[in-house]
Amino acid sequence: MRAIFNRCFVTVTVVNFFVMLAYYQIMVTTVSYMQERFALSLSSAGASLGAIIIGCLLGRFVSGNIISMWGAACSSS
Repeated sequence: MRAIFNRCFVTVTVVNFFVMLAYYQIMVTTVSYMQERFALSLSSAGASLGAIIIGCLLGRFVSGNIISMWGAACSSS
């Protein structure tokens, strides 16, 4: 039986943590930035953030399919 906490698992977990941390930081600060920089109302800035979130979600689906086509790098080790 292989241990789950091997080098590949820890690497993928740490990278995923930092990617999600950056994503959530951008999501939280985007609305206030758009309001200040572009003088948008709260509803317009929120709608723009909604478009960004949908784009990120679609990007995750596409990147997930690409990764499954290439195969997992750590599955053979």
